[in-house]
Amino acid sequence: MLYDEGRRTDQSPHRYSEPLSRFLDRSGRAAYDQVRRVMNDWFGHYCREERAGLHAAISRGEDKAFLAAYWELYLHESLRRAFAHVDCHPSLPDTGRRPDFRAVGDASSMFVEARLAWETGRQTLGTARLGRLYDAINGISCPNFILDVDVDDEGPREPNGRYLRSHLRRWLATLDVDTELRRAQVREDPASTTWTDDGWSLSVEAFPLQPEHRNLPDHRPLGSSSTAVGQIDGVTPIRKSLRDKSKAYGAIKEPFIIALRTDWRSDMSATANALFGTHVVRYTQSLGSNNRVWWERQQDGFWNAGRNAHVSGVLVCEELFPWNMTTVTPRLWLNPAADRPCAALPLWERATLRDGRVVRDPAAATGPAYFGLAAGWPGDW
Repeated sequence: MLYDEGRRTDQSPHRYSEPLSRFLDRSGRAAYDQVRRVMNDWFGHYCREERAGLHAAISRGEDKAFLAAYWELYLHESLRRAFAHVDCHPSLPDTGRRPDFRAVGDASSMFVEARLAWETGRQTLGTARLGRLYDAINGISCPNFILDVDVDDEGPREPNGRYLRSHLRRWLATLDVDTELRRAQVREDPASTTWTDDGWSLSVEAFPLQPEHRNLPDHRPLGSSSTAVGQIDGVTPIRKSLRDKSKAYGAIKEPFIIALRTDWRSDMSATANALFGTHVVRYTQSLGSNNRVWWERQQDGFWNAGRNAHVSGVLVCEELFPWNMTTVTPRLWLNPAADRPCAALPLWERATLRDGRVVRDPAAATGPAYFGLAAGWPGDW
């Protein structure tokens, strides 16, 4: 089993710098107990010869390894409920490399390769430092306010958490919560301060709590946070993940799906651009009234010009975690020119390109129904 069934009493929330696997193993909240039970059940269904490696990855303490292993566990259980048999790392005749799964049913089969697609800049040293910075802020006593923190600049080294906490304590001591509440009621700007040190620059605002929400034992000061970031690039990591795996196994003679778990949420356009080509606007300009504007797709997509026809579909699942898996719907993007078309599981939404337009069909089953769980699983946090 992945997690022992002993009673846990720690009710404290997840810390920003805490590995997900460690938090899930220590939390005594009832909802996380339900998550552990489901993961243990699924682990018991997993290929016996592969369990040790999966257990090691989930227990390693690194978020990327944990999420990659959970993605494989989730996919295996999804396939197991739709097919008669699922093999882990099946052998292929023309290569020593092995895809993650082969699912076989009475009338169909498919190979599935699982991958993580990470947006540029995630899981970096800077991200870990920010987590420790936010934990330092949550370490102060601030029973009457919620703090909004904007990181305007990041320094080259670890921020001085003790210096930051000291600055915030002195500033908060000058604020009267009832005065600030009256100011908020007439829509005056909240009290604010700026902290700078060794290249770091933070802007902090204090929002007063209503009397009934003050002095609660589990109150954490940090209400929201943001950093100065650019636009999320959802196309490049998808293309890279597909390129890395599309040629790995030679000519597979069955439907082949590459399954991507992404660490961002976006509209469908990023995936459509990665698969079918970048959607661009064209225009002609001439004298008179013959100007024309139209949309078209460039030929830079994964499936353009008949490329990668052996890849039947690309499954995309955004920000999947063990505790939200019944509310996240994977989307299977179907290759309209696939050598071997594939069918979608009832759990999966379907999308493809038809007459130049992206069309989609909803999933046939909800997450709770598909996995045999109660509506609202895993319950209140």
